[in-house]
Amino acid sequence: MLYEWIGDSNFATGMHNYLKRFSYSAASTEDLWTELEAAANLPVTKVMKDWTGRMGFPIIEAEIEEQTEDSVTIKLSQSKFSTIAKSAEISDEPWNVPIEILSSAGKMNILIDQKINKVKIEKFKSENGWIMINSGAAGFFHTKYSADLTNRLMKNLENLKTVDRLKLSSDLYCLCRAGVEPSDKYLKLFQAYSAETEYSVLSDILDGIETFKSFADYLQVGPKLDSIIISTISSCAGKIGWAAQECDTHTTPLLRALLLRHLGLAKHQETVKHAQLKFSDFKSKPESLDPNLKSTVFAICAANSNSIADFLELHAGYDLQEEKDRIEVSIGSVKKTELIEKVIDFAFGGSVRHGDIPHTLTCLARGSREGRIAVWNIIQKKIDFLKEKLGGQFLLSGLLKSVLSGFDDENQIKEIEKFFKENPVSNASMAIKQGSFTKKNFLTKNSLGLENIQIRSNWIKRDGDLIKEFLK
Repeated sequence: MLYEWIGDSNFATGMHNYLKRFSYSAASTEDLWTELEAAANLPVTKVMKDWTGRMGFPIIEAEIEEQTEDSVTIKLSQSKFSTIAKSAEISDEPWNVPIEILSSAGKMNILIDQKINKVKIEKFKSENGWIMINSGAAGFFHTKYSADLTNRLMKNLENLKTVDRLKLSSDLYCLCRAGVEPSDKYLKLFQAYSAETEYSVLSDILDGIETFKSFADYLQVGPKLDSIIISTISSCAGKIGWAAQECDTHTTPLLRALLLRHLGLAKHQETVKHAQLKFSDFKSKPESLDPNLKSTVFAICAANSNSIADFLELHAGYDLQEEKDRIEVSIGSVKKTELIEKVIDFAFGGSVRHGDIPHTLTCLARGSREGRIAVWNIIQKKIDFLKEKLGGQFLLSGLLKSVLSGFDDENQIKEIEKFFKENPVSNASMAIKQGSFTKKNFLTKNSLGLENIQIRSNWIKRDGDLIKEFLK
């Protein structure tokens, strides 16, 4: 953020002067700010005092204040961002925030230092005009756009840089999670990304859609969301196809695997049939399957299979641990209850190394609500075994984090707290302690265990009907 604000030349000059001046003496952080401030002739010390001396970061709300034929005035309001706390419960002192604004009228850089700031953009044509706050994503804050500004951006996604499209979806997910934005807004943005072809952007927004898939299953509208996923990404998947091409970039194999996997897990029949054909050919001729698509094909076939016998046979026949690992992870995509139980039996049956058991269980827990419940049940039954084999590593705490954070029923919290009180796990104590939810907690996207259950429970209570109505 600092580098982008003061510019490359000023940053280089300031760093040079700082290193030269203090080359044989002690220096403080403030000395660095002083040199950078002198080089850039900007209030670096005042700005950086906010960002290094305070906890948290702001949310900037943007809306159109006034509009004429050739200009627009936008209002930027700032407050401290929190996942759960209400605005009245947290400090609301404004930050000094450098912001790059990109619009249909061009680029401008500003510094805001008040709770409410007004910025005028000249040569802005109202029709088809758009405004992107924090272009380049250098600023460490979330942006909430008014409905009007959001619609303008969604209609002009092709004019935004890749990092801006990524930032737009990332911000909106975090704001929906915190209850600042309605969840249907994220689903509408996802649909607007139907022409997207960048792996980083699609990977991020599909990661968010995974949360909504869990909610949709809970609300019994899962097939409706699957239909939206298919209609949104099938065009891009169709263009890149199954086979590698000479025109592929370094991210195309990643994008191909990502899209085909999501289509297959959404039960897109053409994709499922093609994956099953690939798998059938692979069993007799292993070299026929692109190595970059092995995990994708295996996961799709496992999710749409009535048996895991083929996977177990492959696993037993492999000598390379890498190939065994791929099977152990992929079969975690099974959906049917009887197959989930068989995968759990396989994980604990001696064929899987103790250190790899969490990988299989984690995939099962993420794959479906039934899988998550089954994994939680086996963790309770096998907790002594897991502590003995994995207790000295971070694998057990990672497994607990992955499984617990997928639940979204707050009634589960007391059950989980009671279990770990009776069966403490020493190297996961922090994850369990953070489950003691209070309104004073300030949580982030990476919150662990029970905190995440409470957040997801609140999310469904708040937006469940809205999600269900949108999908219907």
